[in-house]
Amino acid sequence: MLNFHIIKVDLKNGEVRYRTILTQSGKGIKTKTFRRKQDARTWGNRAVLDSQEYEAKGKRPLSPPMLNARNDRSLDFLMRKSDGVIDGLDQSYRSMAA
Repeated sequence: MLNFHIIKVDLKNGEVRYRTILTQSGKGIKTKTFRRKQDARTWGNRAVLDSQEYEAKGKRPLSPPMLNARNDRSLDFLMRKSDGVIDGLDQSYRSMAA
């Protein structure tokens, strides 16, 4: 089960940040830092609820597929056939894989 906690971080310039740490089985798996504590709390709650929803439905969270040479060629072919748009993905998607 996924949990989270928030740590207050004091910066050298006197500003304050709040770091949300997602944990699973006692190990930190993801962190994100925010200026406002409420933003940190909201992000942590949303991440935990999304994780629970995925577990309940028996699905994995969506993540972009890693492009290898074969997938890269098929993506090029589909991009040419569809004028650069595939189900909401545009050419900038390819730059993420590079």
